[in-house]
Amino acid sequence: MLDQLRRHSRSWITLFIFGLLILVFGLFYGFNDLPGQLPRSTVASVNGDPITAGEFEFAFDNREAYYRKLFQDKMPEQSRNNIRYETLNQLVTERLLMTFVQQYGLTVSDAELAAKIRAIPDLKTEQGSFDPLLYQQNLQRIWQKYHVNLERVLRHDLLLDRVHDLMEASAYTSADESKAAYWREQTKFTFEVVRIDPNKLVAAKKIAAVEDAARVATEMQTGWGDEAARKKLLAEYGFEATKIGPVSVAEHMRVLGPKATAADHIALFRLTPESPLCPAPVHVEQQFVLCRLLQRTEPDTAKWEQAQTDYRTQYRSRQANARMNRLLAALRQEADIEQSPTLFDTAP
Repeated sequence: MLDQLRRHSRSWITLFIFGLLILVFGLFYGFNDLPGQLPRSTVASVNGDPITAGEFEFAFDNREAYYRKLFQDKMPEQSRNNIRYETLNQLVTERLLMTFVQQYGLTVSDAELAAKIRAIPDLKTEQGSFDPLLYQQNLQRIWQKYHVNLERVLRHDLLLDRVHDLMEASAYTSADESKAAYWREQTKFTFEVVRIDPNKLVAAKKIAAVEDAARVATEMQTGWGDEAARKKLLAEYGFEATKIGPVSVAEHMRVLGPKATAADHIALFRLTPESPLCPAPVHVEQQFVLCRLLQRTEPDTAKWEQAQTDYRTQYRSRQANARMNRLLAALRQEADIEQSPTLFDTAP
């Protein structure tokens, strides 16, 4: 590996600042496979594959340095434990994805690895050429401090890129699919909502028992399409109609709340000006909710023409992320993951 790098070298100037290099590797979290004399303590394991203390410390130091630079050294000390959780989750996630890599036989060539290493800015001279001696020093220092093989870290990083590329490639969406998704996301709805609280009706002596609220909800639903009947019923029972909107499908919780079923939310956003009423009162948390569509505003076609190229790229990326999340969920469900009970008791 190093011989290949040396062939592409033009300078052997040595200038090494370890702190800067740590920042460069802020997103690389390694895997230890070399023999050595340092303690082989384990902080976690995935399907029997250990995550060593050295790996964890290497990943933690990189992530903490990244955040300290981001916050200009004003990062709250209590944030360190959050970083520890993030670090462990990242390492476990990578172990899970490496299971997928092995199953599908994904590989990275030495030439690809060499190109990645040569592209690291802090391994270059002032003239912009790669410095192999500087790289060797870096390799040795990381091994001495963390017992982590940097080349293996970078190779695994490239393999994880392969997985992301596969997710992107499998997330093909046609122009029609992208346009339909854009229309769903950009269409705005305005609703009139009435909430029927059985306890309030009983307290106001509008009904004798809370069970009678279902009858009132049905009565309201029957007269909801007639303006005169609707106003009469509102006055009779003391209900207040609330206007909610404009809202998009992504904001559906604003209308029915988080306790409504997915089927209820879907039915709500399928309402049209021609059919503006929900087919039945929605029963949510011991209340009945009646909804009427007041306005439905679809996006402007001219704006879609301008946005379609960027939107299709973004939509495809979201689809790829969704596929990745499903893959990780499946891998986690099948995995045997163990964690050291003392990992978060003390600082690294």
